[in-house]
Amino acid sequence: KGEVLLEMGQDDGAERAFERSLELHDSAEVKEALETQRGERKAREEQAKQSLLLEASLDKERGTELFKARKYTQAVEAFSRALAAEPRNPVYLMNRAVAHLELSRSMLAAKDFDDSIAAAREGGDRDLLVKVLGKKGRMWERLAAVRG
Repeated sequence: KGEVLLEMGQDDGAERAFERSLELHDSAEVKEALETQRGERKAREEQAKQSLLLEASLDKERGTELFKARKYTQAVEAFSRALAAEPRNPVYLMNRAVAHLELSRSMLAAKDFDDSIAAAREGGDRDLLVKVLGKKGRMWERLAAVRG
C-alpha cells in the first residue's frame, strides 16, 4: 500500500502505511522503504525551506530598492513578505520599521524596532543591535521634533 501511495504522490499516507506495515510484520524491505521515504521527505522539506529563504532574501532586496525609490508602502509589503518566511529576522524587521516611519506609522515602526532589537539580542549580533537602537533613537528624536 505504501508503494502505491508513493506512486500517487501521497507521501504522508505512504509513510503511515509503511509504519503500519512494520507494526504488523517486521520486514527489512519495509524498514528500508520507510527510511528511504523519510529521507526523501526530509530532503524535500529542506529544499522547500531553502527556497523560502531565498525568496525572503529577494523580497528584502526588492524592499530596499522600493525604499530607495521612496515607494514606502510597497517596501513595507516586500519586507512583510520576507518576514513571512523569517519572522524573527532582525534586518527585515528593522527595514520594515524604517519604512513604516516614512509613512508616519510610528506605532508600527516602534513595534518592529522592538522586535528587531529582541531578535538581534537573541542572535548575539551586537553591531546590528547598535544599528537598530540608533535608528529607534532617531525615530524618537524625529517624533519629538514634530510634536515640538
